[in-house]
Amino acid sequence: MKGLKCVALICGFLLATSLALSSPVQLEEVAEIPMGRVQAMTSDGEVVYAGVSGVVRIYNVFNRDFPQLISDVKGHSSTIVKMEVVGDKLFVLWEKEGLEIFDVTRPYEPLLLGEFPEFKDPVFTNFSTFEIDENRLFLAGKGYLALIDISDLNAPSLLTRANIDGKPLCMDWFKNRLYVANGNKGIYVVGLSRENRFFLLGHQPGTYTSLQLHNNIIIYGRWDAEKPNEKKIFGRRLFNIPFLTPMTVQIFDGIVYAGGYKNFAIYELIEGDPVLVWNLDGMPTLDFGKVDEDIYLANDHMGIHVFDVTNFRAPMEIGHVETYDTPKRICIYDNVLYIAAGRSGVLVYDISDPERPLKIGNVYGVDLTIVWDVQIYNGLLYILGARSSIKEDVFMVVASPKNLSAFDEIPVISTARGPDKIGRIEFGNDFCAVSLGKDGIALMPLNAGHIYTSFILKDYSAQFYDIHFDGDLLYASDFLGGYHVFDLSKEFPAEIGYIHTSQTGGNGFEIVGKYIIAADGQSGVSVIDISNPEKLRLVSTYPSVWGMDVRIFGDYAYVADGPGQLKVFDISSLPTLKMVADMPKNGYWTQLTGFGNYIFSVDMFQGIHVYKAIVEVMLAKTTNLKNMVPTKLEILDNYPNPFNASTEIDFVLPNETHVDLTIFDATGRKVKVLIQDVLPSGKHTLIWNAKYQPSGTYFAVLSTPNETVRKSLILVK
Repeated sequence: MKGLKCVALICGFLLATSLALSSPVQLEEVAEIPMGRVQAMTSDGEVVYAGVSGVVRIYNVFNRDFPQLISDVKGHSSTIVKMEVVGDKLFVLWEKEGLEIFDVTRPYEPLLLGEFPEFKDPVFTNFSTFEIDENRLFLAGKGYLALIDISDLNAPSLLTRANIDGKPLCMDWFKNRLYVANGNKGIYVVGLSRENRFFLLGHQPGTYTSLQLHNNIIIYGRWDAEKPNEKKIFGRRLFNIPFLTPMTVQIFDGIVYAGGYKNFAIYELIEGDPVLVWNLDGMPTLDFGKVDEDIYLANDHMGIHVFDVTNFRAPMEIGHVETYDTPKRICIYDNVLYIAAGRSGVLVYDISDPERPLKIGNVYGVDLTIVWDVQIYNGLLYILGARSSIKEDVFMVVASPKNLSAFDEIPVISTARGPDKIGRIEFGNDFCAVSLGKDGIALMPLNAGHIYTSFILKDYSAQFYDIHFDGDLLYASDFLGGYHVFDLSKEFPAEIGYIHTSQTGGNGFEIVGKYIIAADGQSGVSVIDISNPEKLRLVSTYPSVWGMDVRIFGDYAYVADGPGQLKVFDISSLPTLKMVADMPKNGYWTQLTGFGNYIFSVDMFQGIHVYKAIVEVMLAKTTNLKNMVPTKLEILDNYPNPFNASTEIDFVLPNETHVDLTIFDATGRKVKVLIQDVLPSGKHTLIWNAKYQPSGTYFAVLSTPNETVRKSLILVK
């Protein structure tokens, strides 16, 4: 049960939040661990804009080897699919919300100008790409092409629209023709009449994912192979680049850069033909930006990689910024946060100071293609995922939380069709249970420390999600909208009860006495009477956006509400629910847990948020202090200090000014310039990576045109 995992850590949270909620409670976001996938990228001067899922992250790349995160733009819960800078304007396309246009005259403080559509429009959904031609913008999504007038950036307006089969992935406007790479629907060539009406000029069959026009040739990425005697309407002008699973193509000075799900490659155009000159396998690249002779690759799940392409035949990797994959589940144990991070494995952070999570590393020796869950039991880490060598096999890996190394693996299930992408671990008194979605629930007896799969609880009409033990009973939520009860006391465990509560619910739940409090998808929060496990009764509900997970702290239920973020309910009078708080207003929350008086939330698109639960009076004071304009230039602190390898340096600026932050050693020798740029007023954090510097005392010197301050840093290796 959950109490076996984090009981000591949760107790402090119970006291803090129970007291706090006697008055209206608020949350103050105090930290964030960004983890989203980098799927879109663009650049302008020494600034790189990266679309990390639903956030625009803005980096200064004065240091080519270590881009510094300066600011970000939040606001949506879907993925950014494309970005482009044109002059001092930034165009950002979100998959669900559509197009937004920002003024980036001040690059670190984008100002929203206009958006399309201005309001939700059922005609325009599922956006996929765009292409700009002066004062016009071609916009595409599932089932449509649209032409948008952007002559007034504050009010983009629709000029024309046409239906198209499929979902265009890439477009390019060339010589009054629009070329559309439309996935398995092929390449379309579309014309535009004087009356602004689209008409089809030609079609090339195949599966095309990327496309770029250069002079009189078309460079494209094709997923499938050409068929015998296939008709080619473009003739010699159509060139396929044979890089793996192609996703993006860009051409600079006759050099073709091509990225895909499996590699990144560079081609030289020789007499119009692309010739491969360099290839890097294992570098999944969805997009990239180029600054001078450096390229910044948007890696599918490993962050931003920086390559110097001065010699494009032999690029050299010079830097890397981690962002990781979509977080799945989290667990806290002994002041350490463990994150099941999909394809990136298990990430580990020291949260002794919850407001400054410090990355410790990864769990080593985990040979899993994807990780779904991580839990603590009897002082050991149990990590659930699918094997890389046999992708259709599900394993639990056992690791030490002290040295972060794996030492054992436990086979859970083998399925020829591949595992369902749902996996959770739960420990009871006599069993360990693993939910496997449509593959059932693996029941594993706990016998003298040896764990092995004994039973698979099956229900072919169910997709199991969350699971909890209650004595000899096992309760399981059904992703398809219900809750099941299994009796484990018999020789052969059997299902004894079931209730159907919604069409798409059955997410996370908790057991409180004789009730289940369930995050029930679109039905919101449901309360189910389980006093008779064979006859479950739905006794009350409370509407919300999309219930995803529940945690009980004292007399309060904290609900991760998907795009509705967080709801807090008073459950002191069950089965009656009373909502006492609805906060904050960003992200897509899928799970949460507690530590002291802090909440750690899993955001499907943005990473891990850390919130401090405080009463309204305390929040007002904190907000007032936070919003005060700094009165002087100051280096606040660096963390950690002393440090090993890297440290974060905090400083504040009283007004917007040109800043130079440089590191010097004890002899006065200049070691590293971290930034030289104009930054807005307020607090900023930069990171110094001192991996190759010797131990000793160093000085961070912060200079503006008017004054200089410094701070000592102690490096200990």
